[in-house]
Amino acid sequence: MNSWALRRKLRASGKYLFVGKRVTITNPQRITVGNSVVIGNDTTITCDPGGQITIGDSVFIGRGCTLACGEEELVIEAGAGIGAYSSIRNADHGTVAGEHFADSKPVQAPVRIGRNVLIGDRCGVLRGVTIGEGAVVSANSLVTSDIPPAAFAMGVPARVMGGRKQADV
Repeated sequence: MNSWALRRKLRASGKYLFVGKRVTITNPQRITVGNSVVIGNDTTITCDPGGQITIGDSVFIGRGCTLACGEEELVIEAGAGIGAYSSIRNADHGTVAGEHFADSKPVQAPVRIGRNVLIGDRCGVLRGVTIGEGAVVSANSLVTSDIPPAAFAMGVPARVMGGRKQADV
């Protein structure tokens, strides 16, 4: 879907939306996109009918990313950068022992990526997570709990290893 065609289907869209090749978007009427947004090639964005995705101004979403929104909100605030092949999901299957995943009830919680957050390549961000303003998540990390503002986090699961200098934020 080209940028012009997508802009007409979105709930709201700012100026200068760039959409790469082979981008797949379901329920675009549930998605709001700000100004100067880049959505890289081979990215998939899905939103359930009751969900809402908000992408702020000057956001970069790298190649091959997945944004999956259930019935809760998924927010990526202005200036955020998401590395290639990363996955951000606000819903997943339950984990009741002995229950087949197809029979389990979805577990959902909102996800918020703060302003000027940098998420490295091949990261996962799971339901219920808030990543604070100016935080950095290292490549190949799995974020399962909140990351405070201006923190540097890495690992599986991601843990805070330090912070950014104030001038960096």
